[in-house]
Amino acid sequence: MIKEAKPRLKIRGYQVFYEDKKAGARLLRSEKYNLTGKPDFIFKRGRKYIPGELKSGKLKGSGEPRPGDMMQLAAYFLIIPGEFGRMPRQGRLIYGDTMFIIKNRRRLRKRLISIISEMNRTLEKKGHR
Repeated sequence: MIKEAKPRLKIRGYQVFYEDKKAGARLLRSEKYNLTGKPDFIFKRGRKYIPGELKSGKLKGSGEPRPGDMMQLAAYFLIIPGEFGRMPRQGRLIYGDTMFIIKNRRRLRKRLISIISEMNRTLEKKGHR
């Protein structure tokens, strides 16, 4: 499920917990899925986490986020539980002219896992693994 909203960098009741641009921001990792990444930010309230990505440019009314950006956010949905012990319920993709609140759905995560598996098979065929 995707909800479109006005772009903003605050979430009521949440504090910025992690920021990629801060000195010492470490690379986050999921051993289970062999993924690493650095979200632009993670908001936290108690044990609830919301990853977010700031995207350059504008979508100019396209009404949906770019597919690659969705997969990047889905990667953080898989990485965060291994790092912080809790699965985010949602994430944010923020473009210059709009923001999308993306629910962390099993279907989205499975799509990413399928893409990762396909990439790994391709690498194995080419002798890179």
